[in-house]
Amino acid sequence: MARRSTTRTTEINERLDPPETLKEHPFFGMKLDKDQEAFRDAIWSKDYDIVFCNSKSGSGKTTIAVATASLLCEYKRYSGVMYVCAGGVHEAKQGLLPGTLEEKSAPLFIPLYQAVSRLGYDPQRVIASDYNLLSQKEGSAMIVAQTDSYIRGVSFGEIDAPVVVICDEMQNTTLSGLRTILTRINDGSKAIVIGQEKQTDLKYPQDSGFVRMLNHFSQKERCKVCTLTKNYRGWISAWADEI
Repeated sequence: MARRSTTRTTEINERLDPPETLKEHPFFGMKLDKDQEAFRDAIWSKDYDIVFCNSKSGSGKTTIAVATASLLCEYKRYSGVMYVCAGGVHEAKQGLLPGTLEEKSAPLFIPLYQAVSRLGYDPQRVIASDYNLLSQKEGSAMIVAQTDSYIRGVSFGEIDAPVVVICDEMQNTTLSGLRTILTRINDGSKAIVIGQEKQTDLKYPQDSGFVRMLNHFSQKERCKVCTLTKNYRGWISAWADEI
């Protein structure tokens, strides 16, 4: 019993005193390559307010983003995580699907649920939703998930309650759509913008605003652009991505 108490005290102290870097952190048991480490460290760094990641399929981008964002919250540097997935080609059809807005959006959140599970969290406890009664009852939700379809007029974070905003699958949104997302973010919060420029589902791929927005921000002092180049799913996935 005393041993558990000591361990728990250590965990609490670590959260109150976050490390300067995550280089010696166990990081959920994940073994990262140099590009993945650079992405993780850019998110953790206090020097950057927005981090772009243009990566290949199967590179672990969503998992690393969610993992680092969750640590930022556990160490009390941010108050929560907003996960925004680009509806893209699905946006016009979303309103025609049966069920609540959460149920219509659920298929787009599969990468988030998979990432949370890989990190050892229970998605039903840490991801907020209208139909997730467990997270509501316990107040355990750390992540709020939504698509970009209905965010106009919404604000992400406040000065005294900054959040980490993970913008995923951003190759599937237009420049106007991505501008709408990023203009929702208040100072003090951090943005992580993830995409795969070769894998847009938009009817006209040239309409994707991901690379244009990345280039627009790339010269700003508090912006970091990262690239993940290795596909870890296997040779079929990697070779298909090269066509």
